[in-house]
Amino acid sequence: MKIKFYDVIDNRTTKLCYQLAVWMESATAIRSQVFSASMQLIRGGDACLFSVKVKGELIGLGLFSYGDPNTKLRKLVYFSVNPVHRRMGLGIKALTKALALEAKAGCIVPCSSHLKDFYSSIGFEYVQESGGDLDGEVIMALASGNMSAKQLVEDGYKIIKFSPGGLDPEYLKAFEKEYGFELVGH
Repeated sequence: MKIKFYDVIDNRTTKLCYQLAVWMESATAIRSQVFSASMQLIRGGDACLFSVKVKGELIGLGLFSYGDPNTKLRKLVYFSVNPVHRRMGLGIKALTKALALEAKAGCIVPCSSHLKDFYSSIGFEYVQESGGDLDGEVIMALASGNMSAKQLVEDGYKIIKFSPGGLDPEYLKAFEKEYGFELVGH
């Protein structure tokens, strides 16, 4: 299993952000919001995209945003496994490896309550019901070092605020035209 990180927008990263958006859409997310959020966070230097390949085949994609002011902390903004490879244990292996490489100081993930068991199996702890600027119903945290999971959420992490509609619809249409993507209206 190979994990690769991307922190610059180029043709490859754009296509991977689009693929992430398509896979996330199958899990009830809105394609244009996932794509525009990913692109904006990477472009602003506030996040990195990661790809997961097994035997050369792309099986997973995710996006970590960076903590502020502690840029060593991470928030898992998105993570998805290719629908063909779901329920095979690859997501747990992939995310465990990505976290070990990129989130050594700790990570939070706002998620739907039905994903609590998945994240718990990787080592995340339930911290609280969601509220405020966080997306998701619950907040899970993977603590590291001296900070507990609760401290990580309460004291150690200022969430990067992002408006999903942050990219101009004309900008999205230009991407659709250039890359043949379907974004607007999804």
